[in-house]
Amino acid sequence: MDNYFCIAIQIPESIERDKILAALAQLSISGFEEKETEILAWFKEADFNEENLKTVLDKNHITYKKQFIRGKNWNAEWEANFEPVIIENKIAVRANFHPPFEGMQHEIVITPKMSFGTGHHATTYLMIAEMCTLNFAGKSVFDFGAGTGILSILAEKLGASKVFSIDNDPLSTENFMENIEANFCKKNFYSEKNTPPENEKFDIILANINKHILQEFLPALSKILYPKGQLLISGILTTDVDDMIQEAAKSDLKHRLTNVKDSWVLMSFFL
Repeated sequence: MDNYFCIAIQIPESIERDKILAALAQLSISGFEEKETEILAWFKEADFNEENLKTVLDKNHITYKKQFIRGKNWNAEWEANFEPVIIENKIAVRANFHPPFEGMQHEIVITPKMSFGTGHHATTYLMIAEMCTLNFAGKSVFDFGAGTGILSILAEKLGASKVFSIDNDPLSTENFMENIEANFCKKNFYSEKNTPPENEKFDIILANINKHILQEFLPALSKILYPKGQLLISGILTTDVDDMIQEAAKSDLKHRLTNVKDSWVLMSFFL
């Protein structure tokens, strides 16, 4: 199992932590946890480049502490701190060691590991909340950067006829398969890759990644979206909205709405 570095980053009140989180997302971060006065960031030992980290933090005069964590301790640490999430009083997200919820439209069971997507972060919350407003019945769905598979699982539970998901992280592949099985999904298909398919079309595309990847792949995503199809994106900040609208327009994608939570945004586009 992989070893990790846990970086405890002290965030002064004068600095917008969302900008720091966005910068960290560019450094091969494997996971993070937000606390009142700090951010805990986890990096695989093999991926950790302390010079790059210092470049991001030093220019903002931010200090940090580093702790080495052996891989065998990770899952126990994660499970001990994983709490269920309820989104819009409709969707409950829990781990397999939590008791089931009652009165929810849908419940998603996620094994808490290093893959991104548990509903705790604002971007995942926003994606799930907006998905609940759309009609997925009989629709084909593409999940770009699936992580834990939480959005793919919900898409099937909402009635999608086919869900095709990709992620280029081997750890996400293993976790995705576990979660698909735990939720008894039968219409999800997965591939470990980092580029969208070229010869398929989808009614709904989900992409909760980061600004730079989204900008790079907007042209490719627009080509595989059916006319009047919906593209939901997140992983971007309020300061990125205008840039994303301009980039999307280059691929004939029209802006439908923007939702905000904790300075993070979800944006919806259509052809």
